[in-house]
Amino acid sequence: LTTFSSRGPRSVRADVVVSFQKDGGEKDQLEGYLEAVRPDRMRLRTHLGLIQAFELTSRGDSFWISIPHYDALVGGRKSEVRITPLDPARLAQALFLRVSEGDSLPGLVAEKDSAAGWFRSTPDSSGWIRLLLDPSGRPLRLLGFRASGEPIVEIEWSGFAQVQGGAYPRRITWRDLLLHQSLVFDFDGTRLNADLENNRFEPNPHSDWKVIPWTSWQDMFGP
Repeated sequence: LTTFSSRGPRSVRADVVVSFQKDGGEKDQLEGYLEAVRPDRMRLRTHLGLIQAFELTSRGDSFWISIPHYDALVGGRKSEVRITPLDPARLAQALFLRVSEGDSLPGLVAEKDSAAGWFRSTPDSSGWIRLLLDPSGRPLRLLGFRASGEPIVEIEWSGFAQVQGGAYPRRITWRDLLLHQSLVFDFDGTRLNADLENNRFEPNPHSDWKVIPWTSWQDMFGP
């Protein structure tokens, strides 16, 4: 999808509740802790009770998923992942998007006859987006389309509140409109612009873990 520049916090730290739902079925929830530095470094640790579920680490085009239950580390490239709620690149974009008056937004223009603050990117070979802003310039909703016009992803930001370091949403929701699945982050104890060391965003597997090349989210987490 078309990318665009934006202003926002340089880093985010928060406790999160991660909810995943597919085809309107039962919602699965994990608790976790998120650390991220713009534009693309992120670590998401999740657990179910006292048991660690998985840890997603990403930097540049690379990402890793540590799965202690299987003694495995899965490694791959963001460019290999189809747009889904678990797409590391899409997660990073939503965590740091902040548009304000005077920002440089190449290819993003106000829609004609729109009183609701909608903006639209210039279509390219990969697609285009529509972005809804509130009067203060905070993002409320993003819709991503294929070049053919088919909607494929939706991101919503809600419950903006003052936190340590500025304002941040209490919830971010990603929806995969093709596979009918969604991912929701509910944030608590959010802290913005903290100094985070680069080594936090490197995988740290045990020496006897299996290292598995990336295949797909479907193969990793089932139907």
